[in-house]
Formats: sequence, C-alpha cells, structure tokens
Amino acid sequence: MLYYDLLAFIAAIILTPYEYFRRPTHLRATWLRERWGFWRCGPVDVWIHAVSVGEALAASGVVKELKRRRPDLKIAVSTVTDTGRKIALESMPGVPVFYMPWDIGPLTSRVLRRASPKVVAIMETELWPSLISRTSREQVPLVILNGRISDRSFRGYMRIRRFMRLLFLKVTHFGMQSRADLERIRAIGAEDQVSSVIGNLKFDIAPPAARDMDWPAALKHPVWIAGSTHEGEEEKVLSAHRMLADSGRNITLVIAPRHPQRFDAVERVINSAGFKCARRSGIGGEAGGVILLDAMGELASAYAAADVVFVGGSLVPSGGHNILEPAFWRKPVIFGNYMENFRAIAAGFIEEKAGIQVNSPVELAGAIGRVLDNPAESASMADRAFALIERNRGASVRCADILERHINRILSG
Repeated sequence: MLYYDLLAFIAAIILTPYEYFRRPTHLRATWLRERWGFWRCGPVDVWIHAVSVGEALAASGVVKELKRRRPDLKIAVSTVTDTGRKIALESMPGVPVFYMPWDIGPLTSRVLRRASPKVVAIMETELWPSLISRTSREQVPLVILNGRISDRSFRGYMRIRRFMRLLFLKVTHFGMQSRADLERIRAIGAEDQVSSVIGNLKFDIAPPAARDMDWPAALKHPVWIAGSTHEGEEEKVLSAHRMLADSGRNITLVIAPRHPQRFDAVERVINSAGFKCARRSGIGGEAGGVILLDAMGELASAYAAADVVFVGGSLVPSGGHNILEPAFWRKPVIFGNYMENFRAIAAGFIEEKAGIQVNSPVELAGAIGRVLDNPAESASMADRAFALIERNRGASVRCADILERHINRILSG
C-alpha cells in the first residue's frame, strides 16, 4: 500500500488546484479542508460513502430505515461531487455530509480515528484501496451495499485479480444488486460466505416530490424530455427531434445535460442544429422548439410534465442512467442500447414490456411517435413499469439489516 499511497498523494497534489477552482466559491474552503482529512462532524456510528447523485439517493433509503429503527444512531455521509453533496443534504436532513478525503492512508486513518465509526458502508462498488485497508487495520467493519460490477470494471478487475482478492479479504460483506453482480464479485475473489444479493436500492428511492416550478406550465404539448444526456448524444436527440418536426408534429423537446459544465456547449449544439434554444429561465415553448434545462435538481420533477421520456447516457457508450425516475411518474420510458450500469433494470423493463429500447435516432423518433399515437398502450406500458418498481422494493430493509447486525455485534462485544 505504500506505493499506492505515494501515487495517490502525488495525484492529489496535482489535482487539488484544478478541482479547487472548479468548485463554487462558497464551497471551496469546505472542499479543501475535508478532502485533506480535516473531520469536523464528531464521532458517528455509521459512515456511508455515496460518491455522487445516484448513490446519495440510494443511500437515503438506508439512512431513513436505520433512523426509523434506531433514532439514536449518529450517521454521516460522504460524497465526492458537489451535486452528490447537494442531493445528500436535501434527501437526508439532519445528517452531516462531508467530502470524502483523498484515498491516501494517513488521511483516511485521521478521519477514521476522529469519526470512530462502528461500521463503514460504501455504496455501489467504489473500491478505494486505502479506505478498505485502513478500516481493516482499525478493525472497523466495511460493507459494500448496492454493489454492481460493470462490464468494463469486470474486465479490469480480472486483470489484477490477485491484488483484488487480497483487497476483498478486508471487506466484511458484499451486498450486490443482482445474481450476475454476485457471480462477478465472486469470480474476482470475494468469498461466498461474505457476499449476497440484496437487490437494487434504486427501486426504494421515494418518488421525487413535485417542486414548485412554473416553467413546465409554459410548455406546448406534446413534450418529450431527453434527460441526463452526454457529449455526442445531444446531436442524436436533435436528429430525432428534427424527424418528428419534419413529419408535421408540433412537439417540444426539453434537453437536460448530465453535467452542468456542458450547458453552454449544448446550447451551441442546439443552435447549430437549426433550432431556437430557450434556456429554462427564458422559456419560449414554441412548436418545434428546444428547451435547455440548465437548472440543477429539477429534472426528476420536470419528468412529471413530459408526455414521453428518453433517458440519456444510453445512445452513447456512457453506461446509461436511471430509468426508474420517469417511471415513478408513470411516464413512457425510452432508452438506448448502452445500459451497462443499469443492466438488470433495463432487462426487467424489456422483459415486462415496461419500456422501449432503441439503437439510433431513427428508432428514437419512431418510438416517440408510437407512444404519442397510442395513448392507451403507452399508459399500460407506464403502469407495467410502475408495477415492476413496486415488486422490487425492499433493498433498504436488507441493507439496514446488514448494518444493524454489525453495530449490534460491536455494542455487545
């Protein structure tokens, strides 16, 4: 681990100025202090690491279940991204939220000593070698919750299987999303007795509360939303929108890029495609128009205003995004063929005929047209998606069981 810590330290020194100035001004001091291991939350019982937005939302269900059982428990949540921090603060009121320290042994040990957690939980499969090694050294149980192994990660981990097996021996329990994820983690080196299927926490995320937003009311229907789009994907979305507009449909498109730093670039892409772009704060809502949703935290609620939703990160090789969010609103859901990060969920939607998978802008335009032209069948598809969500709830309870078991073991021993 000495060589790893040295490399991690060098990387942190190089990245700190760049990352510091990327932060909003009001967060810079907090980010700098916490990334370098200056803990200010006081002792806690449970430390949950949720790197970004999806993990933070998934963690919120576990936190609520733990708090319901044990209101006395002190829980803290760490994130890496600013948006993850924002969502964690909003979805888990009263829970301290801090930036994860750089994965350097001395920094991790400092935080562990000051936090004194009885158990540490990592959401999904953020395998930080120093954090895992230092929790083992400090005899703090560390569990992986909502674990998944993507195709790319599996190939990479198998190439360093010997190292990963040694690391996995220091993990107390692997709670994986699906049987396929369980088989992969065991193939890499996890032992059978410390790994199990707990289901996917994303099914337990509460439906998003409708925000008090007036701009969706200004939209001319029908409306389709392309949410969480990535670089290279907006062009495909706009190509589909052009086909719909050229076919005579008076339809409005709302594009919500995944990363806020791309808002200006996406506006240029929209204008270059020949559409008039209206930012969320200056809605035009004209027929055939394109709205750029450039406000963070509004997409999940904006889905409620859509007639049909395309979930991005899936027409380009980015692994896909959460198709459950629009399904909570009983909206017809379309997604592309790159869904590695949501493989099991996408397969369930396809098997249950609860969503439509497409491979190109032509197929995307055709799917939107079919949804709009067949409202009864589209409503049935949305109902099937919602029923699928209801059947798969319960992972939060199983995660809370795992954490509570380790807490009780420490308290009793």
